[in-house]
Amino acid sequence: MLGGPRNCRRRRRAQASRMFQGAVLSSLIALVLGLSGTAQQCDLLNLRQAADQGIITLRNKNGYYIGDVVELEVNNSRRPRCVDILVRPGDVLLNRSSSQQNLVVTRLTGDGVTATENGWVMHVARDQTATAEGIWVLCLDAHEGSPNAGRTFDIPQNLEEWGDDTSTPHRLLAAIKIILRYGIEDTMDAQHVVWYYTDARKPDPSEARVCDIIIEEGGDCSKPPTDCPHPKNPLPPSTGAARPITLIDPDIAPPIDLSSGDTLDKEVRLESAMDSVSFLVSAPPMLFLNVATRDCCVRGDIWEVSIYDGASLLVRAEGSGSIEVYSGAARVATRSAQLLVTIRYIRGNDRWPADLNVKFWLQ
Repeated sequence: MLGGPRNCRRRRRAQASRMFQGAVLSSLIALVLGLSGTAQQCDLLNLRQAADQGIITLRNKNGYYIGDVVELEVNNSRRPRCVDILVRPGDVLLNRSSSQQNLVVTRLTGDGVTATENGWVMHVARDQTATAEGIWVLCLDAHEGSPNAGRTFDIPQNLEEWGDDTSTPHRLLAAIKIILRYGIEDTMDAQHVVWYYTDARKPDPSEARVCDIIIEEGGDCSKPPTDCPHPKNPLPPSTGAARPITLIDPDIAPPIDLSSGDTLDKEVRLESAMDSVSFLVSAPPMLFLNVATRDCCVRGDIWEVSIYDGASLLVRAEGSGSIEVYSGAARVATRSAQLLVTIRYIRGNDRWPADLNVKFWLQ
């Protein structure tokens, strides 16, 4: 019988099943749409903002200073939304050790990384922790030691915030973008371009590509700038999460010309134990440059003199802490037309600011 009770029950069950399936499908569609909506509402944070929220760690992977060196870990487990971390050319990684190099970012690679007009974006879902293994960098301090493997970094301002459009940091950022266009960000040519701006390193005659980039940026290969600030980190060494730092100090004094053979005595004041000062010294060839220090006022501060040719350390010497006589003379042959002399505090009374005298003479 077509209209019997059994057939009616079958029709009701089929109808109920279709309604249940429709409800499930509608729920799935709503869930997908909801997830899509959430994905469009991710927070966009640059490295400094992410560091301020304590959700990133930047760690040196291999003890090196150029190329694919730094690992970026993002912990988004305590935030209400997904997050996109923006890594930009010119982001600075600030070492917690004053004797190790600070780094500047060129690019980011890794799973979940997307290139954008402003840099590279790493997407991390809500309640997730993710790692991008490839922050590519170059060194900002030719005369410091390489960062230790495992060293973590803090985040000061991006280079674009270090002055006006004509400042040396802005010029360095422009040169980094040219380096990226050339595709040579993991080469020593790229590193020597950076040191031209940060450490007044003149390109060697054989470094044509280095000079090409400097000229394209608008620089003069024979006259490197001497006013680029170097970041200083007042925090002690740590393996904790990255934190933002704002202290930036220039540390290259006006050039010294010894071509006339004069002996020069410079008064120097340093503001903290992490501070240093550097002098570009021009001298005739085939002579010996001597640099010594004399402590001031309170006996016992030990000052170190380091002399460099380009990025190569030639000699390093420590004074005795005397306030009566110069001591700890560093001596080197003047094979290059220009040498870099760096003075830094080693140990002593630890009272700041501290004064000393630095003597330069030829033999």
